[in-house]
This record gives sequence, C-alpha cells and structure tokens, in this order.
Amino acid sequence: MRTRAIRSERERSRAIASKLRTASNIRNVELDAHSTESAIIVRYESGSEGKHQSVIQLKDLTKAVDVNALSRHVLRKCGIIPEHRLVDVEQIIFYLQKRAQAVGGSRTSFSFQGAGDDDALPSGTSASIEELEDYVEMLSDDVEKVKGAALILQLSKNLNYLEKIIANEPLMGALARVFREDWKKNFDLATNIANIFAQLSKYHEFQPIISHFKIGALCMQIIEYELKRWDLWREEVKKSIENARKKWELAIKKQDQLIAACIQILLHLATDSKVEFKMINRGLVPMLTACLDHSSSPNLLLVTVAFLLKLSVFLENKDAMALTNVVEKCVPLFNIKNRELNALITRLMFNLSFDAVLRGRMVTAGLVGFVAPEIKEDQVAMKLFYQLSVNDDAKAMTTFTDCIEIIMRQILEGDPNKIVKAILINIALEKRNAQLICGADGQGLDLLVGLALEHSDVLLMKAVRNIASHHGPTQDNFIKWVPDLITVVLDYCDQPDSNHYCFGVECLGTVAQIVSVDWAQLEQTSKVMNWVETKLALSDTPREAGLSHLGERSFATASDEVVLQILILLGTMATQLESARLVVPLVDNLIKILKAKQEDDEMVIQIVYVFHGLLKHREFSNKLVKKDSDIVAYLIDLMYDRNAPIRAICDEALQVIAEVIFEEQEMRNRLWHEML
Repeated sequence: MRTRAIRSERERSRAIASKLRTASNIRNVELDAHSTESAIIVRYESGSEGKHQSVIQLKDLTKAVDVNALSRHVLRKCGIIPEHRLVDVEQIIFYLQKRAQAVGGSRTSFSFQGAGDDDALPSGTSASIEELEDYVEMLSDDVEKVKGAALILQLSKNLNYLEKIIANEPLMGALARVFREDWKKNFDLATNIANIFAQLSKYHEFQPIISHFKIGALCMQIIEYELKRWDLWREEVKKSIENARKKWELAIKKQDQLIAACIQILLHLATDSKVEFKMINRGLVPMLTACLDHSSSPNLLLVTVAFLLKLSVFLENKDAMALTNVVEKCVPLFNIKNRELNALITRLMFNLSFDAVLRGRMVTAGLVGFVAPEIKEDQVAMKLFYQLSVNDDAKAMTTFTDCIEIIMRQILEGDPNKIVKAILINIALEKRNAQLICGADGQGLDLLVGLALEHSDVLLMKAVRNIASHHGPTQDNFIKWVPDLITVVLDYCDQPDSNHYCFGVECLGTVAQIVSVDWAQLEQTSKVMNWVETKLALSDTPREAGLSHLGERSFATASDEVVLQILILLGTMATQLESARLVVPLVDNLIKILKAKQEDDEMVIQIVYVFHGLLKHREFSNKLVKKDSDIVAYLIDLMYDRNAPIRAICDEALQVIAEVIFEEQEMRNRLWHEML
C-alpha cells in the first residue's frame, strides 16, 4: 500500500534523476508542498543547465500511511533529494496528510472530471495506444475530429501512455492546431483537447512542450472570450421561451466545461512562479472571480476556487480579489452543499481573513452562519471562525449558531487547543453569549471556573474574566467563586517569576469586576485590603533608562499590571458604601500614584473613577473636597487631557463636586437666614 502511495515515475525522469545523482551536481534543493494537490514540489539547480522543478505526486495519502516509511521511499525513488533532507520530506508529507484529512477524504486535490469525452464515443468503445497514429489522422477529418480527440483523451488518462503521447510531435502539433482553429466552432472538440492538455500539464516535465505551443496564452484568450459570451447568453436565457431556453442552457453547460478545462491547464502551469506572474498581469484574477457567478457548474467552481486559493497567498492578488468582490461571490456558494467546494472556500476565506476590511465584509455577507457548523471537524474552519470572532458583529451573530455548544463541549470533554479557547475568549465579550455560556443555573460557568482553577489555565480564566465584565444576572454566579479567586490572587500575584503569575493576574482582573459581592463582609475573612495597601506603595527609585517614561517612579512590590487591576477593584468597591469606607484611607496613596503615573492614561482613568465612586457617597464627599485636598485641583487639570474618556469621567466627578458644594452653600445660607 505504501508503494502505491507514490505514482510511478516515468522512465525518463528516473534516468535523469539517476544521472544527476551520479554526477553529484545537484545544488540548492528546495522542497515545498503543492498548494492544491497531494504532491511535493522539488526545485533545484544542476550544473550549467540552470534551475529545474519536479513534482512528486502522492495518492491514497490516508491516515494509515506511515509517514516515515513513505518519506524514505520518496528518497529512494527520487535521486534529486539528498538523504539529509529526510526530516523535511517527513514534515511536508505529514502536512499533506493532515490537510487531506481536514478536507474529509484521502485527497487534497479537488474532484475535477473532464466533460464531453463520453458523448463522442459509442458505449463500450475503448482507445488503443497501438492505433494512436490513426487517431492523429482523425484530427484532420472534420467528421472524425471529435471522436479522435475523445479517444486520445481516453489514452491520456493512463499514466503509462503519457510519455508516448507527449513524444509524438505530429500528434502534439495537430492537437494544438485544431484547438487553436476550432475552439469557437465545437465545444465538445475544444473541451476534449483542453482536457488532454490538462492531463499532460499535471507533470512538470511535460509543461515546456505545452508552453512551446502557447497553450496557456490560448486558454487565457478562450476564458476571456467565453466569459463575455456567457453574459450575452444569460440574457438570452431570460428572454427565451421554454424550448429555446433549454438550448441556451445546454450551450452554457458545455461552455462551463470548456472554461473549467482551460482553468485546470492554467492551474497546473502556474506551479512555475514566472508563468503565474504573467497570468496575473493579463488579468487572471478578475477572470476567475467572474467564473464564480457560474453557480450551476460545480466542476468550474471547484477549479476556480482552487486557483484563487493558490493565488491568495500573495498580497497583490488579495487586493485584486478585494476589488472584484470575491468574498461576496464566494459566501453564497456554501448553499450548494458540495463538501469539497466548501472546504476550498473555507481555506480561501481564511487566507483573506487577515485583512480587516475583507474580514468585515465576510461577516456582513453572512459567513459566520456557514462556518460555525464546520468548526467541529474542520480545523481550518475553526481558525477562520477565530478570525471572524474578532469582529463585534460576528460575536453578536454567534449567539444564533451552534458554536457555543460545540466550543463548550470541546473544552469540557477533552484537551482543547488554544484556538478553541481563543474563540471562547472573543465571543464571551458579547453579553448574550456570556449568558449562554453560563447557562440558566450558572452550571456552565461553574465548570469553566473549576477547570481553570484545577489546571491554572490562563486562557480559560481570560474567558471567565470577559464573562465577569457583563453586569446583570451573570455576575450573581460569581459570588461563590470570589473567595477562591482571591486566595489564588494572594498566592500567585506575589510571585512575578512564577509560572502561575499570569494566572493570578487574570483572577485579580476577574474579581475586580464583580459588583454583586459584599466586599466589606469579604474583607473580614480575606484581609485583602492589607495586601492592596502594600501593593500601592511606590518605590523611591525612578525607572531605569530604556524603559517607558524615563524617571517615572515604579511600585515597590508590584508590577504596573497588578496595580492597574487593583485600581479597578477599588473602583468596584467604591460603589458600595460599606466597602467604600475601606477605600477612603487609601486616597492619599491614590493621589501619589496619580502624580507618579500621570502619563499612564489607563491608571489615571481608573483612579479618577475611584474618586468618582467615593464622591457619590455624601458621607465622604465633604472630606474629599475640603480646601486642603488635591482631588479637585487634579480633576480640573485633567479636564484638559487629550484622552476623551478621562475628560468624560472628570466631568462627571466635577458635577458631583459641584452638587456637594451647592448643597453645602445652600445649607450655610439657610443657617445665616435663621440667625438673622
């Protein structure tokens, strides 16, 4: 079975490889995986002959294939690859094997079958290589042309005959001549000949001969012409009566078969980067995008999307696809329910999803609903969904898919990869998603928090932290977990060099957002305020050169990240009267931090928010706005800050202060009147 996993090398290729090995003149060998097929591309230089390229075709690349054994077999059969590149060959074959499994079959290439060849042959007719010369003569007979081309096509599907076909100069000349002269006259004839060249163009050794007859340029010309004619015929179909409409529809069907065969040829020839560049300059991308409108032809769509996928790895091609609305044309094709086509479109969309504009257009086109069901089995779909989940609209759409159920099951039932957790982190930022994750009774949240604490999983805790950011019923589910989370904070946030330090910070960020817990009561058991006061102490040593804000004072026992989360916690506590009493003694520390960290917008806004929360309580407001307090002066100064959120929160705080001052003045006036 392993021997079958490699297509038999043609005798000439073996002879060349053997000669090269003996001469030991091979250098600069480069190995790469084929973009669409199960094949290894080998690029190398030999002596004075310049650069060469060979394609090692693999088939039956199933999960059962032994990668190591197959790699060694490749090295034995292909003398071009040096022995020390065994590991590289193994990696490429392993990648191709995984890619094949992701598509759902043993092949990574798409199912493209030539059309038109069976119509020209009577049932049971089979071609013979011994009669090849007769088939060449048939190409000169107007009546027998189609049959002759069909018989040659049948021979070209047998690998053993390919070298005899390509070596027959009269045959190749006749095929090229008839193809060039008659492609407009007979779709069946043109499609058969195109499929012959498509069979030959799969192999790099035969491509120079195909290029010699300028078949690639002719295919570009055919595609461009037929696409223009397709637009006219489509209008005729709309205007025609039923009988005439069937005639036009049949013509369009045959036209699609010819275009598909031509694109197949170009796809094979594009393994040469120089040839591909010429195609791009002649407007290949707009042509391929136009072919996406032919939704009634699965074969044409398969080869078109496969070509677009190959081209999409280059920035210039990605930009060209954006201009031709490739996203808006591809997304509706998921409705065709073709597994191979969907897999190719998913990979194309993944390549394009790194562009923020195209990612937004994918979400607008409704791609989220099509990709979500596929994330369970397709890793590329999972990666694409992660890319989409960065978009806020995509987060909202996720609510109406099965994504949350699939993600939660993978997390709770096994060892999920980082992509699964990353998706959970993103979608948890949407309030409705967070509610679905928690479940009606909070069981989902309990399972997540339990797993996160058990394994000190930073990514899961990030997701929990995002869930905690939503005010409402979901926060009530956190009350039972706050003591455990605080214990983790006190243990891990004091160990910056520990592997669990980041986990402790995430736990701190989570509890800092819980407004539904009674912080004053919790302080009696946890004594967290003593720890907080210690962490807010500033160091007497300024920051060293090379760090941001040279000369700025750092904290004595905590990182800026931990202090920022502590400030958020104090802001949460300041909203409750009982716990606010615990925060008031720290006001002087906060003012010192405000002076030391005035360039850090995040810290400034959190400190101002703490002041805003304290000022809302009349019990503290008079003390905080007294003449010898610096709070009012700093708030007025920050009203001119360049950061809009800081200006907004300062404005709210000053309004509270104005109300306090107005009430105090009004009370004094009332007392003065009473005295009079």
